[in-house]
Amino acid sequence: MEVILFTECNGSPGWGRDAGCYMIASQLRKSGFTVQTIDFFSFMNDYKMDCIINNFFTSATIAVGFSSTHFSSYLPKDFDGWMSSAKRTEKNNAWNTYFPFASEEMQAYIDKMKKKSPNLKVIVGGQKVVQKRKLQDNYLFVDYWVEGMADKSIVAICQDLIKGQQLPKKRISSEKDYPPFEEFSESSILWEKNDFLFEKEALPLEIARGCPFACSFCDYKKKKNGELIKKPEFLEKELIRNYELFGINHYMITDFLVNESLEKTEMVYNVFSKLPFKVEWSGFARLDLIEKYPKMIDLLAQSGAKSIMWGIESVRKEVSRYVGKVCDQERIERLLVTIKSAWGDSIVTGSGFIIGLPKETEETAKAQLDWILQCNKYLHGYEVTPLFIGGYTPSKSASIDYSKIQKTPEKFGYEISMISGVNGFSEEWTIGETGFTKSKAITMIEDYQNLPKWENGRLIGTYHNYSRLRNLDLTHEDILQSFAGNTEFINKTRTNYYEKSHRYFSHLI
Repeated sequence: MEVILFTECNGSPGWGRDAGCYMIASQLRKSGFTVQTIDFFSFMNDYKMDCIINNFFTSATIAVGFSSTHFSSYLPKDFDGWMSSAKRTEKNNAWNTYFPFASEEMQAYIDKMKKKSPNLKVIVGGQKVVQKRKLQDNYLFVDYWVEGMADKSIVAICQDLIKGQQLPKKRISSEKDYPPFEEFSESSILWEKNDFLFEKEALPLEIARGCPFACSFCDYKKKKNGELIKKPEFLEKELIRNYELFGINHYMITDFLVNESLEKTEMVYNVFSKLPFKVEWSGFARLDLIEKYPKMIDLLAQSGAKSIMWGIESVRKEVSRYVGKVCDQERIERLLVTIKSAWGDSIVTGSGFIIGLPKETEETAKAQLDWILQCNKYLHGYEVTPLFIGGYTPSKSASIDYSKIQKTPEKFGYEISMISGVNGFSEEWTIGETGFTKSKAITMIEDYQNLPKWENGRLIGTYHNYSRLRNLDLTHEDILQSFAGNTEFINKTRTNYYEKSHRYFSHLI
């Protein structure tokens, strides 16, 4: 093989493929490269690595790539902790890494690879490459760091490497150094037999890129309404190919918003509903668009939705004008009641919430957390995080679409400083008007996580976690019991996770 790509999404409940890695593999294969993807990377050990090197690495192998976006430091032995008992700060620290293993272990793996493939270059891509540049000093064995969506840049990089050319710089910006991926609307992930898909596996599906909204706290890539959406005929072709070759009919839609407009929601419904098989999917949607277009309730359900994550973020009405979305508790509750009446438990719903939006006080944060703790009458699950602002570095703007709060935190009332912690320095914000701090927000969230109602009142299996758990052969009914305190569920998930990894490696090695 000319290119070997390692990937996994370890640290999220269940198991699922990383869209970025397989899109990269597709683009390289279309350009004539031979590519082997290797999943379940957190299960790697010396024996498996030796087998993989013997089976796939040759003198013709020019690159080994690592898709860092969904790597965490959680290993299979940590299963119970990250599934049920780990606190928010522990989970956050676990994602603060480029690889599941320490740099010394990774160096040993790379040394073995280079013995078999002397011209090998080590490439790391994924979201973290631009977001966590400081960590790169820990990994001297990496030859090239690739920032941004590398659909086109990776092909050009590998074309240079196969000619024996050295790249001019160690850090490569896909957006700055290479032209945009204009063919997105006609693109797809072309899964191959040597990706070793499981029967009825839930796969990632990218129907659109970017978000047409500009919430003040969000650094997702922005776009104009209607841009960067896959053409319906190409979407249909992709779904039919996957079904005919691999029997796939379940998807994790990776779009920032499945329902970003009525036109797109209708397009997804029209394509999915006319297929000769039934599609199931999980994805992210915006709740206040349901208020504007009530017909979306039926369109989403009839297109095959099985789990949807709403981006409610806050029920504090006073922050609506600061964040760019409806944050009115009465309106939100009315919408959620309507949706629950229509869907019941047939679609698992959840939402993310943020503590620390403008003008937050200890009292408003407590009121928010109290509401969230009672919201299981409307939602099956929820995730709560403190506001993360992050620094603003104009030179990274090609890869990060900075939020308004990131660019000018002071205009929203934030004072930013750095505080020392176990893993070095981390961001601290203070809301000048109220004195509320990020440290206080973290403490409050973790105090609530210790309450029995948190452990037994929210489902783990919402959003893409629903599909990842289905990938471990759990049923919809199993997932309706996916509480952190449900020992039987945790044990079943652990057993199935290990069994899945054994089946995968039995094909690979």
